[in-house]
Amino acid sequence: MKARFFGVLVLCVALLSGTVACSGGAVAPNGMTGAEILEMSQNASMNTMQFNISMENGLMGEEYMTNMIGAGDNLNQEMYLVGTSPDMPDYDMEVYIVDDWIYRTNPNSSTEWIKTGLTEDIWAKQDITDQKLGLLSEYLGAKYIGMESINGINCYKIDVEPNWDAIFAAADISEAEGVSKQDMIDMIKDTSCTAWVAEATYYTARIFFGMTIEMDILGQKYSMTMDMTMTTSNINQPVTINLPAAAKSAKAISYEDFMAGNY
Repeated sequence: MKARFFGVLVLCVALLSGTVACSGGAVAPNGMTGAEILEMSQNASMNTMQFNISMENGLMGEEYMTNMIGAGDNLNQEMYLVGTSPDMPDYDMEVYIVDDWIYRTNPNSSTEWIKTGLTEDIWAKQDITDQKLGLLSEYLGAKYIGMESINGINCYKIDVEPNWDAIFAAADISEAEGVSKQDMIDMIKDTSCTAWVAEATYYTARIFFGMTIEMDILGQKYSMTMDMTMTTSNINQPVTINLPAAAKSAKAISYEDFMAGNY
């Protein structure tokens, strides 16, 4: 379940590259609306970048923090992602895409590496620098709410209202047994999605996304919270991605096993 919802959060990042259907009336100092600023951001190519993602999940009074760092090179289809958690000592994730292969640590054994040949669909699912997917163009609103500095960069701050139908469709999240897609949407409460777009370049400098999920299981109500902040840096600067020595002896598995999680 954690992996599924991480996909949703990354797709929220992708939403900020789409076209907004409607927007609030506030305008930025340059006279543009939030929707117009995001449209400019869509046209600002982010071919290479470094990123930092922090995620905080809360469930039944327990809180879990996950940190991820990485970099991506969209033009050469290379990237890496390293995830750690101070609250889950056994959680350790590394993913590398280099030389037309995708390498990752085995979730069942963080000291073991596996690999499979890179395909376009694997790249589309893993690439954080280009998560547009052509499907995400229908979020419900965007509103300019002010100017703010992110790591010394002056940014437009935009409040975004996500479209859950579009997110679920793009994430290929189907209806679970006994739970309709609308039921899943209805479980999502108190969402917040904010983008900071650089004033000078229109690059997306930071994204915050938060939500609460309320579930009723056997008559018992459960609440889960998730907050994610993704900050980008060194956009369109040279990226060097070096495969760890341990990954060079990775076990090759089939595309089918890799996609099915049969490690």
